[in-house]
Amino acid sequence: EVTHIYNKAGSYMIAVSAFDYFADTLIASNSIPARINEPATSVQIYPHNIDTVLQMNSNGLFNSRYFSITVATALNPNDLIFNYHVFGGGIDTQLTNASNQIIFPILLEEKYTISTEVVRKSGGIYGHDTSYITIKMPPVSLQQLQAMNKLTVRLFVDTATSVAHSPGFSNPLAIGLLTTNGVLNHNTWSGTTLSSIYYFNQISPDESIESTDSIICNLSSDIKTIPEIRVSVDDNHKNSSMSTSAKWGFVLKNLKLFAVTPTSVIYIAKDVTTDELISDIHFQLTNEDYSDCGAPDTIIVQINAGNLEKLPNAFVSFSR
Repeated sequence: EVTHIYNKAGSYMIAVSAFDYFADTLIASNSIPARINEPATSVQIYPHNIDTVLQMNSNGLFNSRYFSITVATALNPNDLIFNYHVFGGGIDTQLTNASNQIIFPILLEEKYTISTEVVRKSGGIYGHDTSYITIKMPPVSLQQLQAMNKLTVRLFVDTATSVAHSPGFSNPLAIGLLTTNGVLNHNTWSGTTLSSIYYFNQISPDESIESTDSIICNLSSDIKTIPEIRVSVDDNHKNSSMSTSAKWGFVLKNLKLFAVTPTSVIYIAKDVTTDELISDIHFQLTNEDYSDCGAPDTIIVQINAGNLEKLPNAFVSFSR
């Protein structure tokens, strides 16, 4: 019995001869061809083509912050080099000379494409595979939004603009209204449109306070976008020594579902041009001090959205 190891694949001839040891003569011989093939190529990414829902925490981040994949091969992984390309969810990363296991962060609801090219350390391509990992946030419905009791809108105007540093201006422009009906709050749903109005009026001989604030939010039929949300604030306060008035508002467009947490549903608009995000924006603050012997001090700030130098960000959240 003879054992022989072939160092590489190929076609070989195996010949066997039998001799008479004492007469030193050939008794018989035979030969057979032999084909040594390459090892079977098998490259498989696990998990493979997953479509799953991940829960989010109170900060709007996925509870499972990282995803682990493994590449199974017929050959010993120690004899191979693994190169990866991970794309999606804000990631576009190439990893070279890696092992057969990698971990990558999950940032957004997205379809992640993971491809691997496996190379022999001795040289030559061993194989390829691609896997698609679809991460979804928890589902949201109109009924969920209707069960929330507060609607908040925040618009961050770019601080590089001069208007953001004007007297009386405060960044962000923000408003929060209760979405449950009460003495001061009036809310109506018409299909996927919410109209939320806060009205307060108090008048006495010494003081008058009047506020009319409103948010009109139009949601898409699948609840995944806010094509338009309109904000209006009109607050007035007057007594014997002073009078203040704040009038501001804006219209935001095309906000997208960003997070579904245990207590809130958040929409966001960012990395878009001003014209795509904001229209009808205005801010006016008047402060008159009657104790001043001079002329009333009036601060009027007008925001022209077309003059914003950088891209603004906006958030809308339904919360309980």
